[in-house]
Amino acid sequence: MSTKDILSDPKQLIPFLNRKLYEKGDSYSPGTGFCIKKDYKVYLAPAEINPDLLSSEDIYTFNEMLDENGNPDVDKAPVNESLATSKYSKIYLHLLEEFSCNCVLLVESQSIKIAADLYSDSLVFSNNECLTNITNTLTKERLKCNDSLKIPIIPDKQPQDDLISDLINALYSNSPTCGCIIKGFGLILLGESWMSVRNMFETVKQFIQLELSSLQYRIRNDLTQQISQINHRIDNLEQQINNNKHSSLASNRIHKLKSDVEKELI
Repeated sequence: MSTKDILSDPKQLIPFLNRKLYEKGDSYSPGTGFCIKKDYKVYLAPAEINPDLLSSEDIYTFNEMLDENGNPDVDKAPVNESLATSKYSKIYLHLLEEFSCNCVLLVESQSIKIAADLYSDSLVFSNNECLTNITNTLTKERLKCNDSLKIPIIPDKQPQDDLISDLINALYSNSPTCGCIIKGFGLILLGESWMSVRNMFETVKQFIQLELSSLQYRIRNDLTQQISQINHRIDNLEQQINNNKHSSLASNRIHKLKSDVEKELI
């Protein structure tokens, strides 16, 4: 199959993209990675198969609208009937419907999980040319290089409906944003196409890696300064101790000399 055919067919495209994510260590859990909407249908990897082993025959097809109970509505199951739907399918479908977008990406990059543990509420990036790769989830407009991008950080929750509610609230209340970090879970990004989402992910990942490198430098610099201050204090204390020793020795010698003189006088 040609590259053009792969890029135009979500069932071929999702295994291809998810394998790329897997190779870079960004997606390793079954049922994660790219979710793509095309022609009123939604395509998503199943549970139980790792991203590096996916094939086009494994992809689930859903109707774009949730069913009357707010659950994903399967249009066509994979050839292998033993494959279950992704346990994250409800998150994907809710976000696609709520924000009228065509692609949702869930990744589990190590740098993103570390950042989620180090920062409490959000990460903010500003004044960077790479921001022009980011599309605002709400306005669908690209950011300018002098804009600020805010990525909210929320805790993971069960049941999943509570997490979905928190995700939607975080995306609405942290504009301009393109996604959300879930502690202990990963990063979710939304966009109009898989290409824009992929570009946004690479940009956000780069921002986070730079932030962690900067934090590491600041911590190392702070520690170096603290160690230097401690060493300076130790040197001062040692000097004081030495001075006290010399003073004590001199005093003892004077006291002995005085005693010897007094003895001689007697």
